[in-house]
Amino acid sequence: GINAEYGGQYWSGIFCEDGSGTEQNSKKGFEYFNEVIQSENGFTLPAHYYLGIMYHEGHGIAQDYVKANEHFETFFSNEQSSNTIEVWEKRADNGEVLIQYRVGFIYKNGLGGFAKDLEKAVGYFTKAAEQGYSNAQISLGMCYENGEGVEQNLETAREWYTKAAEQGNKNALIKLEALEESQKPVATLSE
Repeated sequence: GINAEYGGQYWSGIFCEDGSGTEQNSKKGFEYFNEVIQSENGFTLPAHYYLGIMYHEGHGIAQDYVKANEHFETFFSNEQSSNTIEVWEKRADNGEVLIQYRVGFIYKNGLGGFAKDLEKAVGYFTKAAEQGYSNAQISLGMCYENGEGVEQNLETAREWYTKAAEQGNKNALIKLEALEESQKPVATLSE
C-alpha cells in the first residue's frame, strides 16, 4: 500500500542520512524525506524532524536555520508529537543513546519552540558521548570548546573530538584540525 511505499522512503532516508547499513548519503536522504512530507501518511511527522536536522546542520542541503525551525515547529506543534520531548527525556534517562543525542540537540539549539538550555544539552550529550555515540562526542566537544553550558576547556574538547575521530567520524577530524590550527602560536615578524 501507499503507507508501505512511503515507509520505505522514510527508512531509506534514515539509512542514507546516518549511514546505517549503507554508505552515508545525506543528499539522497534529503530527497527521500522531502518525498515523504509531500504525502499525507504516518511517516510525514518524523520526516519533518529529520529535515529540520538536515537544514540545521547543512546535511544534503544548504544550511538554513529558518527552514530548520519551520520543520521542527511542524513536528513539535502537532498533537501527535506534543508530548514527544517528555517521552524522549524518559527514554533518554533509560539509556537510549540516539534519543539522548536528539534531546541534547533540541535543548542546545532551542528548537521547535523549546527554550535553549545549554546545561541540559551538555547533560544529554555527555550521556550519549559516554556510550560512544560519535555525533554526541562532537557536540560535547563543541560545548567544551566554546564554553557552552560548561566551563571552556580546550583539552576536554580535544579529547571528545579524538574519541569521535577514532570511530572514523570525518566531522571530528575537521573539528580537531580547526582546534589545532587555532592553538598554533601566531608568527611575528622580527626585524
